[in-house]
Amino acid sequence: MRVMRARPGDRCTLFDGTGIEFQAEVAEILPKKVRLRILDRKEVDRESPFRVTLGVPLPKGERERFLVEKLTELGVAALVPIVTERTVVRPTAAAVHRLERAVIEASKQCGRNRLMQVAAPTAFSSFLLDHASTEVRWIAHPGGACPQAIADGGASDTSNSVARRVESEVPSAAVLGGPYPEPAARVAVVGPEGGFTPDELQAAASLGWRRVDLGPRVLRSETAAIVLAVKLTS
Repeated sequence: MRVMRARPGDRCTLFDGTGIEFQAEVAEILPKKVRLRILDRKEVDRESPFRVTLGVPLPKGERERFLVEKLTELGVAALVPIVTERTVVRPTAAAVHRLERAVIEASKQCGRNRLMQVAAPTAFSSFLLDHASTEVRWIAHPGGACPQAIADGGASDTSNSVARRVESEVPSAAVLGGPYPEPAARVAVVGPEGGFTPDELQAAASLGWRRVDLGPRVLRSETAAIVLAVKLTS
């Protein structure tokens, strides 16, 4: 109404956050709202073939919004703000609500019609246990194997083996004509500015989490999360 200066008769696309899109027409412009007429409804799938969940300690200030925008664009299914021993920013309910609004705005910008979930803040130990049965589960910390080396190794929990199984066993949505197949789950977690403590690393190792190294330089938590998102959604 104000930014796009829509007029009656103009067309737009609506989405409800679950993968459904609606073609609509502006029917009436009122002082504080716009009335639309629904013309068509369809299901459109733009999601990654993998359902990726990332556990990330929230960074400070505008960096948290940047993190949410990029993870939304990359197709991450869920962001879990985690609380570790060295966490600096303690997430609040207001912060989670603010991030949920950022997800909607980022989805509108990039054309994603299924909203990334922003979960309630979770203790690191609980996050490890909640996802202990996920086949692909990585903890990013210097000194581990690089993700590509893990993928090339052919182990049962590698991303490549999961990708091959999905491609060979699940027909494409285009062939099926819908509904879309359930994506394979992948999960990763990154540490706060000070990194994980030895006890936290030991807890992850005892539950079978694979430790991965993202390179020789120290990455901020939001940068590490984006790197993991790129590797795990493709």
